[in-house]
Amino acid sequence: MLFDFFKLPIGGHIHLRYLSLRNSDAIILQSSIGKLDHLETLDLHGFHVFWIANVLWKLRRLRHLYLPNPAESAFLNRKWKLRLAGLIKLEILENFSASNCDVRDLQQLTSLQVLKAIVNDENDGEEIMKCISSLQHLKEATVIFILHRSLTPEKSSNLLEKLFESNLHHLTLHGCRGVLPDYKLHFFKNLNELLLRRSSIQRDPMATLEKLPNLQKLWLIDVSFGTEMACHSLGFPRLRFLGLDVMHRLEDWRVEEGAMPNLSHLRIRKCRALKMIPDGLKFISTLKEIVIQGMRDTFNNRVRVIDGQEGGDFYKVCHVPSILIR
Repeated sequence: MLFDFFKLPIGGHIHLRYLSLRNSDAIILQSSIGKLDHLETLDLHGFHVFWIANVLWKLRRLRHLYLPNPAESAFLNRKWKLRLAGLIKLEILENFSASNCDVRDLQQLTSLQVLKAIVNDENDGEEIMKCISSLQHLKEATVIFILHRSLTPEKSSNLLEKLFESNLHHLTLHGCRGVLPDYKLHFFKNLNELLLRRSSIQRDPMATLEKLPNLQKLWLIDVSFGTEMACHSLGFPRLRFLGLDVMHRLEDWRVEEGAMPNLSHLRIRKCRALKMIPDGLKFISTLKEIVIQGMRDTFNNRVRVIDGQEGGDFYKVCHVPSILIR
């Protein structure tokens, strides 16, 4: 069955501003969509298509574009790549892929605030990362890299080396494998925020990440690297927020005196193998809030005061104004 925009209810509604075909099934997305001159949001996430007419560049007012995931949908005629160069007002672009889109078009997307790129192989990844590292207007954007599971740990590590040469401030890495390139951290001196998600690292990433001089927010979600983690003295000099989320294997966390001297917010969620709060938190006078969620009662009770009886770890966090246990 063909998917025909002329048969959709939008009809002659050229002033339409929002159009979502999320999780729809279709084969052809016809060129009539290029007539929606006032469209600001086009959501094709989860859209199972075979072909998209190369007219999206005509949507000059488009601000949010959610493309289909290229790993789930072969959505283009392979004779050409989807043109995006005309979208000068675009602020959010998701599921960008070098195999389906022209990387050079990123140079003209000067309003971009969020870029989510899918990396299916090493060549595509190198092409995207080389372009991003040269674009000044993406420095302040939130850049999200999703590395496909088919990438070997070696290829993943190679891509990370090139990425660490960029000048990004806000970065999310999804699906990393291998080793973080410790020796290239001096290139990553401007990174302010890092979210590492669903990744398998060969060693404790803190030994690398704590050397980032301007990192202020770090969130680790479902990151596997072993059972022990350590934050060393003088590490994370500007970190203000640390989130540990769904760290299934983490059992022991050590914090040395002098580590994270500016930490103000700590979140620990569903790290159910973690035995206790690290002793070194007692040295961090800047801590304002600790949120503990989805942890075992044996862990929670160590930081609680029950019937006037302080838990075994309460002395480590008694200086923190707000401790929320959910």
